[in-house]
Amino acid sequence: MSAGWRPWATLGPLLLAAGLLGLLVAAVMGMDYHWRWSALGPHLISEQVESLRPPQAGTVRSVAPLQIELRDGSHWQCADCQAVEGLQIGAPVWPEDRVAERRGWHIGLLLQGLGLTVQVSLLAILVSIPPGLALALLRMQRAAPLRRLGIALIEIIRGTPLLVQIFLFYFLVGTLLGLERMTAGIVALSLFTAAYVAEIVRAAIESVPRGQWEAAQVLGLNRRQALQHVILPQALPRMLPALGGQFILLIKDSSLLSVIALTDLTKAGREIIAATFAPFEVWLAVAALYLCLTLSLGALVRHWERRFGVARG
Repeated sequence: MSAGWRPWATLGPLLLAAGLLGLLVAAVMGMDYHWRWSALGPHLISEQVESLRPPQAGTVRSVAPLQIELRDGSHWQCADCQAVEGLQIGAPVWPEDRVAERRGWHIGLLLQGLGLTVQVSLLAILVSIPPGLALALLRMQRAAPLRRLGIALIEIIRGTPLLVQIFLFYFLVGTLLGLERMTAGIVALSLFTAAYVAEIVRAAIESVPRGQWEAAQVLGLNRRQALQHVILPQALPRMLPALGGQFILLIKDSSLLSVIALTDLTKAGREIIAATFAPFEVWLAVAALYLCLTLSLGALVRHWERRFGVARG
């Protein structure tokens, strides 16, 4: 056993999750609930059969592979499909006739919602960083009007619910600018996160010893150059853990975008529940998928922490 391995740090969360799951199962069994895990299958990934019909009337010239000579003299063929049983060479076919089937695996609604959640979260994380840095610098300006403006913007954004901001941004700003649902949702989510990013960046910058600023001035660097070349490289490792935690919260907060009809993971879960009447199975699957996303981002943040040598207690 390595000296740095702490069993409870690894086993503790797993035992806690197992205990909570056991309590949930016991509670559901007390409700005489019938588990239907098979109902999730088609909404994750499923095999579907597509019926194919010729674009116009014609005559079958080959069955394997399927080739039909159309009335205008051209040929319509399908190499990756299977002709229906009973179709013979020389038989006439019409546009309404089902002449072949194509089988393939299709991603279900739940995984489609997961993909949209990943896309929205990644874009919101990237979009939130520039305004977060701008707000942090505005918050640290020496001029009182600019500093107060930065404080006001941060406090207004942090002091109002994200759900209200999404509604107002989508129905007011989004309508005036003609933004699509996804664009409006990403911008609203990123602006909300930017206020927290600003405070994280500000705290990290102010945690750098004052002597570093003075040393940069001695070297002849102005304030912008000192911030870029001296202060930010030292502040970045200090802000990584807090930024990682904030971006994990962003992934979970993205579930609120379902209120503007974005079919993310949460809205997909609601639609599946309405179709299958299996709420516990669906919500447990949704929670597991969110957990996979947050654990993946947490692992990435820890990798960057090790790379930058962030001290851990």
